Amino acid sequence: MSNNEISNSVQLYLSSNKLSELPSHLFKISNLSVLSVRNNILKQIPTDIEKLVNLQEFSVSGNQLQYLPCEILKLPKLTLLTTSNNPFMTENFPKSNFRIPDLQELCLRKLDTNRHEIKPGTPIPIPIQKMLKIKSRKCFVCNEVVVKTFIHEVAIQTVLDNTVPIYFYFCSPNCYHKHKTPN
Repeated sequence: MSNNEISNSVQLYLSSNKLSELPSHLFKISNLSVLSVRNNILKQIPTDIEKLVNLQEFSVSGNQLQYLPCEILKLPKLTLLTTSNNPFMTENFPKSNFRIPDLQELCLRKLDTNRHEIKPGTPIPIPIQKMLKIKSRKCFVCNEVVVKTFIHEVAIQTVLDNTVPIYFYFCSPNCYHKHKTPN
């Protein structure tokens, strides 16, 4: 890391503040390198954690977390993760039964994927507008947006010397099997 990168990096220590959730604007701090949210009352870490591509140290010890989102595995610079004193799940959570996405789900996936191409003022039916506001997730394997039809699984994994449950989402049985079958 260069001196310029060090001087521009941001470190946030938000420990012992009784935080029950992390504010969405936190994930817009692109130069965040250290985030400590120890000893709060967090029940989940938002999937937007993946936007913190410069995060090197992340401390979530002493919260109410049952699992971490799979997006934590996509942080390229993460070198230190502390997770102690959380009521983590201790067993794998079975995957959900997958059903073929209905037409509405397929349309929502396509619209969400191409959101940036929708011109302002384009009429979108109100039910679709409401559904687009639903927090979508991305498939861990292919990054396809999934809205309501997906396979999910919590699997115990080792991440930077921490054995923690990780919550995975998959858009299809094919992606689920790709993840389960290492190359």
